[in-house]
Amino acid sequence: MPDRTPNLLVIGAMKAGTTTLCEELARHPDVWFPAGKEPNGLARHLKGEPHALDDWRALFSGRRERWLGDGSTGNSKVPFNPDTSGLAAGLCGPDTKILYITRDPIARTERHIAHEIGNGTLASPEGGLFSAPEYLANSAYAMQLSFWRRHFCPEAILEITLEDLTVDRAGVLTRVFSHLGLDPAPVLALGPVDANRGDARRSAHKSWLRPLLHSRAYARLRELLPRSLRQRAAGALLPTATQARVRLSDAEQTAARRALDALNALDAPDAATITATIQAAREAMK
Repeated sequence: MPDRTPNLLVIGAMKAGTTTLCEELARHPDVWFPAGKEPNGLARHLKGEPHALDDWRALFSGRRERWLGDGSTGNSKVPFNPDTSGLAAGLCGPDTKILYITRDPIARTERHIAHEIGNGTLASPEGGLFSAPEYLANSAYAMQLSFWRRHFCPEAILEITLEDLTVDRAGVLTRVFSHLGLDPAPVLALGPVDANRGDARRSAHKSWLRPLLHSRAYARLRELLPRSLRQRAAGALLPTATQARVRLSDAEQTAARRALDALNALDAPDAATITATIQAAREAMK
């Protein structure tokens, strides 16, 4: 069978339910995702990482399922990551389907900041909102999607929300599988997946194992190891992420919404424009 590339891209926002969505999709016999559902091959290639595209293609080589999925949230992280939409259009082809899952933007931003505190990259939520542009840029859903709309027709893109998936799983999954031309029955017959890692989340960010876990060798090995074994190994070898609960102040929420409104009015902006727009919202808060 000839080599294939993904034809299903879940580009949803980080901390917006992409893991849950991908795990639901992967339960269908006609859908397949790699063990590492976020290979981020396109972004890594555009950042200049050698072999990134070769490694990415190799993940999907020889697969026979109708839909091959890539759940890399790095595909909607401009300006933290480069815009991958044009490269995706060229490599994946015109029949590719796009799923974009979002959640309340303030809640997503709070969870993103809490995630980085858990990893140890932020000491506390104090000042975290404006400490890096991606916290707000990743929540500017219309702006992030504007890059993809330049290369994919409206019929190729389906937007859903985590809130809708939570309260109406059957309805949302029916829409999702209809978008793919698949019968949702095999998945709806199963109970909801539990992809909420919660207090059990492990972080490799400051672990001595981090270089190994980000190596090409482990990326290949991960595809061969059963998920249960990977989870047991992570539980035994990696430290538990710090648990943080972040609640933006009223002033921060006002500034965040001002920044998001301005960002979402932009059409595929460059990094400098994104940063300047967020900085303007910060200055207005003072």
